[in-house]
Amino acid sequence: MNDIHIANLALIPLEDGPLSSLNEASEAARLCKAALAGAIETVLVEHDWNCATRLSTLGAPLSQSPAHGFAYAYQLPPDCLRVQRLGGPGDDIVWKRFGREVHTDVTPGPDLSYTALIRTEDMDPACANAVAFRLSALIARKLTGSATQSNLANALAEQVGAIGASLDASEGAADVTDAQGGDVGWADDV
Repeated sequence: MNDIHIANLALIPLEDGPLSSLNEASEAARLCKAALAGAIETVLVEHDWNCATRLSTLGAPLSQSPAHGFAYAYQLPPDCLRVQRLGGPGDDIVWKRFGREVHTDVTPGPDLSYTALIRTEDMDPACANAVAFRLSALIARKLTGSATQSNLANALAEQVGAIGASLDASEGAADVTDAQGGDVGWADDV
């Protein structure tokens, strides 16, 4: 899906649209264009979407020591919306995010799993649908003037988001634990 597909999907429950462009001279297009980025970021940080998860290794520590009780500070990737984890499954790394940095006592730079800001074209259908219905909820009151329609759009956004997150979470292997409850890694590593 792309931005216009998501906007048009958002407008269906509001009984508006379709749009041919987000730049057209209509209230629906103006609202969709203004709220789309917020809908995308909100949905992406609410769940560890597989389509937005990126793996990286943090580079060299920043030259300035952090003032928050940690030994090292690392710059986060520019597309990082949310840090999911430092290290691999089972690693017990203590860390804290401060702005565009992550602070820890680990060196060299640990592995990083994070949620990236991605384009709508790179979203899987479940994530794209969650964005569309979050967009619908964001613009419903302004576009329809109806509190009832706005409440319905918000409820629908919550349902679609939860279903999408559940479907997304079912893709991939879970952590495997040993008989004593200790983590032994990913299921496809054993």
